[in-house]
Amino acid sequence: MDEDIDVRALRRIAIGGMAAIAVAAGAAVALLEAWDRGRDVVPMDEPQHWASGPLLETAPRDALETYLAEKRALLAGYGWVDPAAGIARVPIEQAMRAIAAMSPSDPASDSSPSTGAPRSGVRRP
Repeated sequence: MDEDIDVRALRRIAIGGMAAIAVAAGAAVALLEAWDRGRDVVPMDEPQHWASGPLLETAPRDALETYLAEKRALLAGYGWVDPAAGIARVPIEQAMRAIAAMSPSDPASDSSPSTGAPRSGVRRP
């Protein structure tokens, strides 16, 4: 079984393939140039309006400080939340003192930790 490779045929196939690729590339370039010949180049117009949506802030630190000052004023002042329902806002310090001063009416509802033995019977330090 003595089979030799025909080098001449292989060379012809390789050269033919390269020639086909070169012709295809040249045809593609020629077609692109032909399509662009009739067109006028027009510069892009400037956008007519800003894009809708969130934009970057020009002074984010000032905006944050203003926002935090408004929220601190809400926490430190009085005001109506819902006047029709009689719900008012009181300063946070006063509200915390009022909550701390309230004593539970039912000892069973006390949320303080128990001092008795744990249910599992295991004491942990």
